[in-house]
Amino acid sequence: MAISASALSRRIQSLESALGRPLFVRGPGSALALTAAGRQYLQAVHGPLRAIADAGLALQGQTQAPVLRLMASHSLATGWLAPRLGQLGDLLGGCEIELLIGRTPAELLRCGADLGLLAGPLENAHATELATRPLVELTAVPVAAPPLAQAFAGSSEVLVPQVLGSRRLAVREPGDLWPHWARAAGWRGEVAPSASSFATLMLLFEACAAGRGLALGLALHAEHLLREGRLQRLPLPAVALGRHYLMAQPAQLPAARRPHVRRLGDWLEAEAARSAAVFAAS
Repeated sequence: MAISASALSRRIQSLESALGRPLFVRGPGSALALTAAGRQYLQAVHGPLRAIADAGLALQGQTQAPVLRLMASHSLATGWLAPRLGQLGDLLGGCEIELLIGRTPAELLRCGADLGLLAGPLENAHATELATRPLVELTAVPVAAPPLAQAFAGSSEVLVPQVLGSRRLAVREPGDLWPHWARAAGWRGEVAPSASSFATLMLLFEACAAGRGLALGLALHAEHLLREGRLQRLPLPAVALGRHYLMAQPAQLPAARRPHVRRLGDWLEAEAARSAAVFAAS
């Protein structure tokens, strides 16, 4: 902001005094965190402030394209999005993409993202704050490191119970993907808990590629590992999990940004469809 820390602190204190409540919690080592009131205030003023900035650029006749803020989970951002951003070229009229990490509607609104990729459906609490459109339905197939995958052969009637009786790896959130897969694959019995669970899908697939067990390969997430030969799918068809990714944007997105966000959304939708088709055919 090109001002001293003490000057910024005085401005924050003045704002808190005017509003009559604290916006930050001040912890050890001068660490700051927003209070509930601070989060509410940030969410309310972020859109109008960005609209003011865009309007100023337009009035000055500046043609500089805005920076679009795109939010996704860490695994989706690093494994699927980041390698593809170079393909955008002139599609967005010279816009730069700032990639943010987050998984929830609250994080999307808090960080001021223009567009977020979220696992649907949304909680009702954010239904009026976000405009959404489908991205891709999630399909899954068991995968393993090649030496382990070669031990599986036969019909689905043989393979499904064999898979469910093997050492299975899972992700903590959502933690019910294996039961969803089992039901979609026609299994009607109990599904034992997974042997290990991981914080992110990226960690899950790295453990799977290291030979620690079977994982559910998901469209968009496992495609690059299958292409590189680090993972191999078992001879089973991919099944729909009854879940999907969707694109979400703030309902009050400034008008100047909407065409850029719409073009970005169209590109993401087409790219996700291609990726899902490659995954289904791999």
